[in-house]
Amino acid sequence: MPRFLQKRRRKWYAVLEIPKDLRPRLKKRRFMQSLKTESLTEAERLCLPVIHEWKELLESVRNGAPPTDTILAMRQQKLMLERQGVPEHEIEMANAEWATETNELAEAYLVTHGDWLVLSEHVSEFADRLTDQPKTVDMKRRDLGKFAKRFKYAHDATNREIAEWVETELIGKDQLQLTTCKRVISNCRGYWAYLQRQHRLALASPFENVVPRKNSKASQPANSKRQHFTKVDFQTLIREADDDSQLKDLIYLGAYTGARIEELCSMKLTSIDKCSFSIEDAKTSAGIRKVPIHSSIKPIVERLRARGCPG
Repeated sequence: MPRFLQKRRRKWYAVLEIPKDLRPRLKKRRFMQSLKTESLTEAERLCLPVIHEWKELLESVRNGAPPTDTILAMRQQKLMLERQGVPEHEIEMANAEWATETNELAEAYLVTHGDWLVLSEHVSEFADRLTDQPKTVDMKRRDLGKFAKRFKYAHDATNREIAEWVETELIGKDQLQLTTCKRVISNCRGYWAYLQRQHRLALASPFENVVPRKNSKASQPANSKRQHFTKVDFQTLIREADDDSQLKDLIYLGAYTGARIEELCSMKLTSIDKCSFSIEDAKTSAGIRKVPIHSSIKPIVERLRARGCPG
């Protein structure tokens, strides 16, 4: 049986199984729609835009702000009429008349035929085109997921509303530092530019001056500054990790090298010699460096090397 197709009573149907974790939210197990044809070749051609529409919906549901059922229904109505050769202006007129019935249908019309854009719909598509490291891509997905969860449509994301979101949610509720807020907004700005290029978003970027200016370190409360680990903290960590030898080794290595956990875990055996090891996979280019092996961790390094595990 061809993928995404099912034959019933001589007619072909487009079919897409809904992932188990999304079924409770969509209240169904699968999508199914008649393609109104007995030809397999024709069905394979007609199936593609329908499946694409469903996959976009699933991605939107995953990102927390799905299009409503009425938006999906109107889009599918448009696709069906296009396949039947109905002129674009007639499709728009038919849906415009349908949209007068309820406010929800009016909203669906503006998404389908107007310039309303559902922010969550293209996050995955945008992320898939990024060339960053996988962990950076995941971080951007999370940032954009927050953004799309707060603002359903692009026109909802005004400069004033975004500034309030940063103040009340990112800083107030999530307790994010200003540098982290700037990163989130930078990722949102990149996504917005992508929507302008690829999805005809006509709205200007609304991200100017939405993150508060950073106060000088001298004016910050003492408890807001980064606190260093003490010897007592170190001993507490070692004691709590006593049942996890791998974690215990990482704590020792981190304490005596200052390396990040990602740097230690990604280190290769070829990066280690008798007196030092090289950090070659750092967060920034400035982090690529050579670190002497402290006498206190030499036994750990030798043991890990013997096991073929550098960190």
